[in-house]
Amino acid sequence: MKIALVYDFLSEFGGIERVMKTQADYLSKEHQPTLYFAYVERELKGHQFFQGKDIQEYSWWFWHRLSSKVIWSFLNPFPLARKDFDLAISHSFISSWNCLKNKWLKKTKYIAFIHHPPQFLYFPDKETKIAYADSTKRKIAAFCGTIAGAPLRWLDKFVVKKADAVF
Repeated sequence: MKIALVYDFLSEFGGIERVMKTQADYLSKEHQPTLYFAYVERELKGHQFFQGKDIQEYSWWFWHRLSSKVIWSFLNPFPLARKDFDLAISHSFISSWNCLKNKWLKKTKYIAFIHHPPQFLYFPDKETKIAYADSTKRKIAAFCGTIAGAPLRWLDKFVVKKADAVF
């Protein structure tokens, strides 16, 4: 079975990236896993941490910029449509939304693997939001969460409910 492990970006070796690598290691014993990211930091793609793993960037945009590619993957009607897989495991709000769109188009099942709620949508107070926005990508996320928080929170709950399984 071809399995897509989907996340927004590969720009560091954080917790989610390590979970995805572990899943790919385990799944590769009997399946064909591919790690899909809307954005991939070029120097990380060939890093020994991911040695032997199939890593693909699924978002197209004019510039190789993290924020542009992630936002475009969210707005694009079917960013995963040209990818070939039988099951998707999403690792974020945006990747769950993209997997749901793929489910509507191609009837591909997806699992929402929830590490934590999308932080940029659920700030308990202004101080937490300010502390969160410590980089450009987080400032953009916090801005989007402030401007469109209510509909995005609704969409977050919707994509989790529409998943074929939730972990």
